[in-house]
Amino acid sequence: MNYIVTRRAKTTHLTDPTSVFLIDESTAHLATLTARFFSKALNTRMSSYGVSSGQLPLLLHLWEDNGISQKDLSRRVNIEEPTAANTLNRMERDGLIERKRNPLDRREIRVHLTEKGESLKNDIIPFAKEVNSLATHGMSPEDKKRLNSLLAYVISRLASI
Repeated sequence: MNYIVTRRAKTTHLTDPTSVFLIDESTAHLATLTARFFSKALNTRMSSYGVSSGQLPLLLHLWEDNGISQKDLSRRVNIEEPTAANTLNRMERDGLIERKRNPLDRREIRVHLTEKGESLKNDIIPFAKEVNSLATHGMSPEDKKRLNSLLAYVISRLASI
C-alpha cells in the first residue's frame, strides 16, 4: 500500500489503500509537534538557570523523591537507562546532582540533588506551570481533564507495544 503524504485538506478514508495520508490529521505528527513546542517554550524559560526540558522530568522526580536509584529514576521518567545516564552526567557536570553508590548494595547508584539542584525548584516549577497554562489557555477545566485523559490513554496504548 502506497500512501501519498500531503498537507492539503482532502476527504478520504484511510482504510482505502489508494487514499491520501493527511499529515495534519496524524495523531503522531500532532503529538510530536506539541512535544517540540512544549520543549522549546520550556527551554526558553529555563535556559538562564542551566536546565533543559529533557532534565525537567528527572528534576521533578528527584524533588519528590531525592536519593532514588538511577534505575528507578529512568523507569519513572520512562527513558532508557543509557539516555538517563547521559542526562545525569550533564546534570552532575553542572552541579545539579551527585551520584553515590548504595553502601548496602554497591551495584546500585543513588541520585541525590545538590544544594544547587534543590534550590532551583522554586524557580523552575513556575515555568512548567506557565507553559502548561499557556498551552491550555481558554480551555475549560473539563476540557483540560479530558485532554490529559486522552493523552494518558494514547500513552498506555503505545507503551504496551
